[in-house]
Amino acid sequence: MLRGTGKRVCILGGIVLVLLAACWVAWVMWGRGLVVFNPQPMKDANTYARRYAAWSESRRSFEVRGEQLDGWFQEKPGAPLIVFCPGRGRDVASYLSAVDSWPVAKLLVNYRGSGRSSGWPSEETVVDDMIRVVETILQETGRNWSQVVLVGNSLGTGVATHIAARRSVGRLILCVPFDSFGACARMYAPDWMVSVLVGGIFRSDLYAPRIKVPVVILAATHDRQIPVEQAHRLRDRFADVSYEEFPGGHEAIWARPEARRSLKEHACAPL
Repeated sequence: MLRGTGKRVCILGGIVLVLLAACWVAWVMWGRGLVVFNPQPMKDANTYARRYAAWSESRRSFEVRGEQLDGWFQEKPGAPLIVFCPGRGRDVASYLSAVDSWPVAKLLVNYRGSGRSSGWPSEETVVDDMIRVVETILQETGRNWSQVVLVGNSLGTGVATHIAARRSVGRLILCVPFDSFGACARMYAPDWMVSVLVGGIFRSDLYAPRIKVPVVILAATHDRQIPVEQAHRLRDRFADVSYEEFPGGHEAIWARPEARRSLKEHACAPL
């Protein structure tokens, strides 16, 4: 009787441990998505539709592994395809007005959990999602990866760099980049918390040496969110890089006319 009881207790204990481990993994993945991406779902469909009504004809929805990804695609036959990777907690639609006049094809897609996109983000799912969506557009338009220009902003520089390490794009443009997300996180949280919730996510410094295409870095001198020293370190990891620095904080690239001009020139330059 005691042997049977002991066996049942061991089995029950094993099940409890497995459940606790599963809960821990789920909590870490949820926390990592929140800390790293800070997803911003659409709050009101009518307000959202009115705000971006001018671009309603270019709205697209992409199904990727059971999730619906919300975005916009504006075609410009014969021109390069610019693919935007937005920053943390940023709805990619907020870039629409800034890039509307660019004489190129443009693809803007929200990460999982932001805007109207479903799901929950992680580095692996977001990078894989973007690759699959871009390949859908390439197939539709008859382009190839060498005609793609990736533009990453802030957190999006990690996404864009990871993609460029896996696909041979035409050009990579990084606005206010970091060399690793963990280095940024350690400015705001203790090491143990960063290790648990961030780990080795978005190690652009490790992906950079694998990238042989031209890279453009646009940095901000007084960036308090991602210190410019991180852009310096990342710059030194690339084989072919052009570097520019503008006065101002984290939003300098989009706020300063000369920085916006430079970004447009690099993004729209022939490949």
